[in-house]
Amino acid sequence: MDTEIMREFLYLAEHRNALKTAQRFHISTSTLSRHIDKLETELASPLFKSTRTYALTPEGTTTFNRLENILIEYDQLQNDLATTASQELRIAYAIEDRAVAKAVLKGRDLFIKDHPHARVSLLAPQEKSVIDTLSDGDANIAILYLPTNLDPEKFSSTLLLREPLIAAVPKGALGNKPASVPLKALDGFTFFYAAKPGYQDYTDYILGECKKKSVMLHQKRVVADNIDELYSNDAPDRVWFFTQSTFDPENRPLFQQAYDSSDLIEISDVHADRYLVYPTHTSSYLTKSFVNHMTRANQQ
Repeated sequence: MDTEIMREFLYLAEHRNALKTAQRFHISTSTLSRHIDKLETELASPLFKSTRTYALTPEGTTTFNRLENILIEYDQLQNDLATTASQELRIAYAIEDRAVAKAVLKGRDLFIKDHPHARVSLLAPQEKSVIDTLSDGDANIAILYLPTNLDPEKFSSTLLLREPLIAAVPKGALGNKPASVPLKALDGFTFFYAAKPGYQDYTDYILGECKKKSVMLHQKRVVADNIDELYSNDAPDRVWFFTQSTFDPENRPLFQQAYDSSDLIEISDVHADRYLVYPTHTSSYLTKSFVNHMTRANQQ
């Protein structure tokens, strides 16, 4: 029996409001209805007299009382196990991804409220990629663009942030600055990217999307110690790629000269989504709980 469905039932029985319950658990009302049907099938008993009032049947009242006690015991067990197990979680993500950094802080704060004894260490690898940091066991969870070759037998993924992908090209390079273009419109451009291993996940993602869509980009590997130095490298056919949130006022990544010389154009058929990636067969309660808290915190 799914403990999350148990919690949905208890909340629905207490509040008698399907929409409020669905919103509380970040699901649709139709999904909630399927979950209640599943619970009633498993228990071979009707739990509500009607779906208009959500008044409990006698069997529903018994189920409510028993499940409430079961979940109290279950939550206490998880808490006891967590306090005796390793209390450190290591989260890896790209150092320049400010949207992810903000999302991690929101999720971490919510997680720590429920797990005050846990320690969350944030890693921004520079000498290896984010996915390699996870693969090598240096992190429990990685946050990155979803690799095209991710092995589902080894790693699971959960969507964290959904964003448009933005291309920065020299002014006029695509005509009269269209609002958006498919990736194919950049065929023949030169992709300028940072040489540091910590940016490799981003580079691999862009090149992987180009391969899937049969887009030929020339590549320019730039060795630079800082952002200004990276974006001072330029050419008439240059393209840089960013997430939309990168251009929030507090996150502006380019020095002014680069803005003045660039058109910022949304890519219509490729997104800049970031995912939580973690071992598929992890038995760590803290890892699973952190993923849950991250998605909850960033859906609010």
